[in-house]
Amino acid sequence: MENSGIIQGSVYEKSRTLARNCLNCAEIFWVRPDQLKRGLGNFCSQRCCGLFRNTCKSDEHRKKISDTMKLSGAWAGEDNPKYSGGEQTRKCLKCGADFNVRSISHSKKYCSRSCSGLANSIRKSNLKKCVGPEHWNWKGGISTASHLERTSANALNWRKLVFVRDGYVCSVCGTSKPRIHAHHIFEWSKYPELRYDVDNGVTLCSMHHQELHPNIVLNDTRKYFLKTNYRET
Repeated sequence: MENSGIIQGSVYEKSRTLARNCLNCAEIFWVRPDQLKRGLGNFCSQRCCGLFRNTCKSDEHRKKISDTMKLSGAWAGEDNPKYSGGEQTRKCLKCGADFNVRSISHSKKYCSRSCSGLANSIRKSNLKKCVGPEHWNWKGGISTASHLERTSANALNWRKLVFVRDGYVCSVCGTSKPRIHAHHIFEWSKYPELRYDVDNGVTLCSMHHQELHPNIVLNDTRKYFLKTNYRET
């Protein structure tokens, strides 16, 4: 962010954040007060943070730290704070051969790339058997066809026209929260000729829409809406 007249310490009222100068590039950026309490909010980005930490130490200082760590032995083995158990022998999950990993936290499971590639190809072939006609719950692609039709341009255009007619609010309670849906008065599955008829649609909030769908009875749904004075074009 450019320094366009912003003073450090000024408050942005919308989110109650404070303006600060980056310690590395001196640019103004916004920080939440809780970040300052935790000792954060000194840099505008991770890049500036890394550059500042690298430049604040001289080459002589770095060499002194390295020599001290080597002499004390705290830079390798169990004395290292990042030590994770050392080298370990494992069996390849594909061919069963023994191979070594540098630490117990290493996630390697195969002795070579060839074994890893063969295992992945078998896994992918097994996954392919779980989709389409090979799936245990396959029903001939009915759900896929229905999904494509419900997300088609005609369906999306019908939904928009219903919302525009009803003013983007629920026709029962007059609100748009938490969300509005376009509901078919005559059911989608039983009356395909009325699927894209705007007069067959009504805007409902998610609460009133959910009340109808657990046990939809066509006559009850039709009676409920056709006798309700919702806005019409």
